[in-house]
Amino acid sequence: MNIPQETYNICSSIENSKLHDKPFYHLYINNFFSDEFYINLLKYLPSRDQYIQINKTNTVSKNYSDERYILNITPDTFQFFYTEQKSFFGQVVTSLMSLEFFNMITKKFNNKIKKVNPQDLDLRISLVKDLTKYNLGAHTDTNKKFMTFLFYLPKDETHKHIGTSMYKPKDNAQIDFLQDKHYSAKETKELFEEVKLAEFLPNSVLIFPRTDSSFHGVSSINTGSYERNLLLLNYYYK
Repeated sequence: MNIPQETYNICSSIENSKLHDKPFYHLYINNFFSDEFYINLLKYLPSRDQYIQINKTNTVSKNYSDERYILNITPDTFQFFYTEQKSFFGQVVTSLMSLEFFNMITKKFNNKIKKVNPQDLDLRISLVKDLTKYNLGAHTDTNKKFMTFLFYLPKDETHKHIGTSMYKPKDNAQIDFLQDKHYSAKETKELFEEVKLAEFLPNSVLIFPRTDSSFHGVSSINTGSYERNLLLLNYYYK
């Protein structure tokens, strides 16, 4: 079977990356896709009117920020893409949902995550636009999630400060009591320390398995009309 060139490219990016362990195991990789592929990724991003506010999808709590818009990449949404756009995002899906990519990711984290059969997972790809006042307090994600990939899609480096913050509890003894909740911005400042920022840089990605200590979030953007574009890949347990 012929493996698409971009699948080789992203597997190579994973293989050559460094695994970080603070404040939790993660990969942060620059120049993840090939240059041409990334240029096309920006070129073929859907228009804003194709997205829906995430708090109208029944997938998040009612108090979730209404400044996040989402477009799930599914056969239903594909029908609204124009021909070249549909062809390109078909390549995105093929590369990110390939068995080769999954095997490289799990190999990279090795014994840091429990072994799982890809057939026991649901893979979901979405495009996201975060607007002016979007913020997301510290949280670990649902325990139904196996792994998260946050692909940052800016055109340049001017807004690198609006990436993803990674936290640890100020009182480690409290970690068992802090799980399974989305904290407000105020609670985040009171209870957590920001250890690291995955910068919002062109063609970069943050990858981490969901654990009881994978606290992460986004500080308020407040960047006028700027759109914070991301491509999300999530592995969920069936």
